Amino acid sequence: MLKTTLTAALLLAATGALAQEAAPQEVEAPFTWSTVDAAPTLPMGDGQEAYMADIYVVLSAAEGPLAGLAGRCMVIGVAVLATSAERNSGTCVYVDAKGDQLWKRIEGEGNGAPFRGHGTFIGGTGRFEGASGEVDYDTSFSGSLRTGVYQGMGINRGTLTLAGS
Repeated sequence: MLKTTLTAALLLAATGALAQEAAPQEVEAPFTWSTVDAAPTLPMGDGQEAYMADIYVVLSAAEGPLAGLAGRCMVIGVAVLATSAERNSGTCVYVDAKGDQLWKRIEGEGNGAPFRGHGTFIGGTGRFEGASGEVDYDTSFSGSLRTGVYQGMGINRGTLTLAGS
């Protein structure tokens, strides 16, 4: 009898733990971005240059876990001057109105527009603590108000798992 009771208790505990595991949520979040060259470019020869960029992002999702977030990304990359081809990687920190942060690593490449990339959510603070997931993003270039400042828009599509959901 004691063995049966312990087995049942262990099964119930295991089932409860599985029920509390977070499920991935599908996310689709349009965004606008502005990039400011963060430092002078570094000529590399062969018509290439290394660059650092400071990117400001506003997610315009109306609902879901990415709604109402704004962020900043720091990237470093290499551009081929003759073709506008480039490849970069960096880290983004998004914040909500309460100050909770969501962190994302990004890698992208393109030849002008569209510029495509992949992001991996790597955690955060508050409601984003333990967050994970992946998104693909596409961006387009809208224009430049002055040298070294660029604007555009894009969309994130993928999944986000929040540890507490």
